Amino acid sequence: MENQFFIFLSAGFFITALRLSHADVFVTHWMNVFIQFIGPRIFLVLLPLIPLALAFIGLHPAVGLALLSEAIRSNLLSHSPVMVTIAMLGGAVPAFLMGPYNATLGMMSSIMGEKPWRLSNWNIPFTCAYLALLTLLLGFSPLSH
Repeated sequence: MENQFFIFLSAGFFITALRLSHADVFVTHWMNVFIQFIGPRIFLVLLPLIPLALAFIGLHPAVGLALLSEAIRSNLLSHSPVMVTIAMLGGAVPAFLMGPYNATLGMMSSIMGEKPWRLSNWNIPFTCAYLALLTLLLGFSPLSH
């Protein structure tokens, strides 16, 4: 549990450093420009891929969600808050399944005697199917209009 404490402590420090340096304003601005460029519906469909990508660069899924939620404070949240919540939490699931640096795969790899990357690769088919279903839900749900 001490590792989890340090993960969230460092996440809080990182978010505070972003605020104090005003880098959060820069990131939020460019995220809003990106949302306006591709449209809210396409962004909503792509949103679950962001926590997965952040997991592969070493961020814990919960930390990635915290950073992402800070960056997308825009009209997208008022447009469809339920679908944004589904997209963000739905995006955390593949990050836990495949993110090679999270504690879940680390714990399972020590139990099974396999490397975390190998367990991550075993999860690829399920994760792809899950992301396909999540994409269909986000793209075609009447709540996202």
